[in-house]
Amino acid sequence: MADALWMKIREIDWTSYPTSDGSNVPSLLRNLASRKLPRAMRASHQVWTALCDGGVLHPAAIPAAPFLVETMMISDPGVQDGIIDILVRMVTEGGDAKVAVQNLSYALKPYLRSKDEIVSSKVKDLLASISE
Repeated sequence: MADALWMKIREIDWTSYPTSDGSNVPSLLRNLASRKLPRAMRASHQVWTALCDGGVLHPAAIPAAPFLVETMMISDPGVQDGIIDILVRMVTEGGDAKVAVQNLSYALKPYLRSKDEIVSSKVKDLLASISE
């Protein structure tokens, strides 16, 4: 993960944003951005659990959204898929969560041209749901 991104993550008071299980969100985001695919894939599941577990979108998802989208730039399609699922959940939740994803729609548009058909299809559906 780029140093600038890591510094931005550290500027947020994550204790103000609960997760499902008290997870250390900055650590999870750092692992999600790992160049080691097994670590990133494991973190993808852990981030989902921390932010979206039990059918509830937890408050930490909103400040995490820009970091999730930025992490997609350096991620394997399997990790991108997991990140998109979190963003879809945020849009489904509505309110501030949906607005957070809408504000990032410009950064998602390049994934419409992804060579991975699952990623491009999910992003297409995500962007369509944002405009509803």
